[in-house]
Amino acid sequence: IEATHRQVSYRSVIFYDFVDGKISRTRGVYDQMGLLEQIGAKFVPSS
Repeated sequence: IEATHRQVSYRSVIFYDFVDGKISRTRGVYDQMGLLEQIGAKFVPSS
C-alpha cells in the first residue's frame, strides 16, 4: 500500500493488521491506530 494522504471512508470501521508486510482485514479492537496514521491513512467512519 502506498503512503498517500487521501481520505478513505468506510460504512463501518475496518481494522487492519500488518502481516508479512501486507495489510489484512481483521475484526476486533485495534490498538495501533498510529500505524495507519504513519502510512498516511485517515479513518473517516460514516454515520
